[in-house]
Amino acid sequence: MTKKKSRGGLFLTLAIACIAFGIYGAGPGGWFSAAEETALEGVPVRRGALKISQVVRGNLKAKDSITLKSEIEGRTTILYLIEEGTTVQRGDLIAELDVTELVDDRVAQKIRVQNSQAEATKAYEQYEIQVIQNESDIASAEMKVTFAAIDKEKYEEGEWPQEFKESEEKILIKKEELIQAEDKLEWTVQLAEKGFVQRTELERDQLAVQRSQIELEQATRQKALLTEYENPRRVVELNADIEEMGRDLRRVEKQSSARLADYEAARETTKAKLELETQKLAKIEDQISKARIIAPEMGIVVYGRSKSGRHMSGGEPVSEGGDVSERQDIATLPREGGMIVAASLHETVLKRVAVGQPCTIQVDAMPGMSFAGRVEFVAVLPDANSWYANPNQRVYRSEISITDGTPEMRPGMSCSVEILSETIENTLYVPVQTVFVDAGKPICFVKTGREIKMRKVTIGSDNSKWVAIESGLEEGELVLLSPPVSFTPSGTPESERIGAGQSDGAPQGLPDGASADGRGMPSQAMREAMRGKRGGMPGGGARGGRPGGERGSERGGRGRSTGGGEGQARAERESDAPGTGARQSEDSE
Repeated sequence: MTKKKSRGGLFLTLAIACIAFGIYGAGPGGWFSAAEETALEGVPVRRGALKISQVVRGNLKAKDSITLKSEIEGRTTILYLIEEGTTVQRGDLIAELDVTELVDDRVAQKIRVQNSQAEATKAYEQYEIQVIQNESDIASAEMKVTFAAIDKEKYEEGEWPQEFKESEEKILIKKEELIQAEDKLEWTVQLAEKGFVQRTELERDQLAVQRSQIELEQATRQKALLTEYENPRRVVELNADIEEMGRDLRRVEKQSSARLADYEAARETTKAKLELETQKLAKIEDQISKARIIAPEMGIVVYGRSKSGRHMSGGEPVSEGGDVSERQDIATLPREGGMIVAASLHETVLKRVAVGQPCTIQVDAMPGMSFAGRVEFVAVLPDANSWYANPNQRVYRSEISITDGTPEMRPGMSCSVEILSETIENTLYVPVQTVFVDAGKPICFVKTGREIKMRKVTIGSDNSKWVAIESGLEEGELVLLSPPVSFTPSGTPESERIGAGQSDGAPQGLPDGASADGRGMPSQAMREAMRGKRGGMPGGGARGGRPGGERGSERGGRGRSTGGGEGQARAERESDAPGTGARQSEDSE
């Protein structure tokens, strides 16, 4: 009896506990309603100034600095490199490059210079010898021409008159001899007739007359030959000799000029070769002298970086044992004049940034401190180095000046730059997580008491966290961070679908970093689509409950706790900072 009573009391106690547990869990703050309550909680529509800004990453660099580069041709290795951050004085050694090959080349080049010097000396002496030889040959030829002229003059003025006169005198003598012979013969004939002389004497005298006649005729013929033939022939020969000697003189002059030109060309060639080899030796000497990089003035050493294009600050810093190319930065020595920020702008935010816009800079090494700045430069063309890192990414170089810098700033420090594009005064704004897509149009879910209504809205500019509402909402209304479970979005019209004809996934024009579940920042093209120009919403309308993939579908149908839990908590934490800009670092881009 006692056992039955105790068992009955136990059952009654358990029943009462279960009822109480169920009532508490089903209550407003119970376990069973926690997820739904969290998912359906929203954030109020705010009114105020909405700051539209872009946040980029960059690095500090000196506004004015001396850049020390490698001046060694080709690639070389760094043998010594002073520690970065060291304060150096003028004349201190900063780096030393490997020039072992150049030292070997210098020895070989000196040998080539000596050989070229010997060849140049030989060519010069041969040229001088040829000049002397030419003078001798030309003088000999000129002397022959002179001798030929003298020979002609000698014949015409001396030999020919002498020969002519001798021929006449010989004829005269022969005539006299003939007269004497005839006279003697005449006397001999008279004496022979009287018998005073013998016959032999008469015959001798007769023979003497005949001989004289013959000799006279011979002398006359010899004179005729001399006058008619010998003299003209001799004159022609002497004239020909003169002409031939003249031609020989001209031939010698031409040959001398040609030989001299050959030796002169050889002399100039060896001279030019000597100059070239000497210049090469001087260049090698200069290259070797540039292996030691000396500080031109006092400063703090900041290592140079290779050009990679992934970050504005460049690639890896130089180091001992590493290779460097010609004209590559080894180090920089900042001068007084402050710091600037070198940053990269993604092409999606390029139109929102202009020279002169104010900025807020936060240096990673100085937490809790902010500095004012100004956009000073935006490149017109994209950085060519970024194409090597990512052919599909285009970034533009920019420089931001710092107006209130401190001496603690050092070149190379990483920093975040918030560029203020515009400030929309007295506007309504909500978190971007509260905007969804239905039939290609932006919508919000407004909660009034326990009632939830879908409302079409017109959105304006955004900063990736907050979006301006031009119409459709009122200040103070609660908008949900996730759609109700019962919401089924309408399909986007085919004519308004963004990226129609493309494969499933994020629509064309979705900025980098946006995901298919609608958590990305609406781009300008997306905002135009939401205004009715084109259809679509960030992430292909995943927030609307029908994402562009299976994962989005799961989020749209069952992910209430994601949007209502984490999303709500994050939005509530950020609700006090509506002006926070889009933090788009280069790494995320």
